[in-house]
Amino acid sequence: SHELIHFIKQSLADKLKDIKIHTQIDPINLEMSQAMPFGLMLNELITNSFKYAFIGKTDGNIWLNIRAEKNKYVLEYKDDGPGFEYNADSIDSSLGLNLIESFSIQLNGTFEYKRVQGYLVFEFKFPVNNL
Repeated sequence: SHELIHFIKQSLADKLKDIKIHTQIDPINLEMSQAMPFGLMLNELITNSFKYAFIGKTDGNIWLNIRAEKNKYVLEYKDDGPGFEYNADSIDSSLGLNLIESFSIQLNGTFEYKRVQGYLVFEFKFPVNNL
C-alpha cells in the first residue's frame, strides 16, 4: 500500500505545493475482492484532499493510519486543510463521497466522519476476510 500511496501522490502532485503524506500502516492481508475497492477508496480520499483541501495553501499534511484489530481493519484518514461540512447535502452533491460510500458497502464496512481536535477525520472499519 505504500507503493499505491506514492503512485497516487505522484500523479496528483502540484509541484508548487508541499504536501506530505504521513503513514502508519500495519501489515494487512487483503484478498483481491477487498484489495480493489480498498485501493480505490484510498485513491479517492487522497484525490479529494489534493483537489479540495489545500486550496489557497502552499503546504499541507495528510495522515493515513491503517491498523489491524481482532477481526477487522481500521483506516483513519485526515488532512489539515480547512475541510468541509459533512452532511446529507454534501454527500448527495459529491461524486467522491458517493464513491467512498459505495466502496465502504463493497467491503461490508462502516464509516464515519468525526471532528477530532479541529480536524475532520474519516474512520472506516471493515471485517477481515479469512483467506
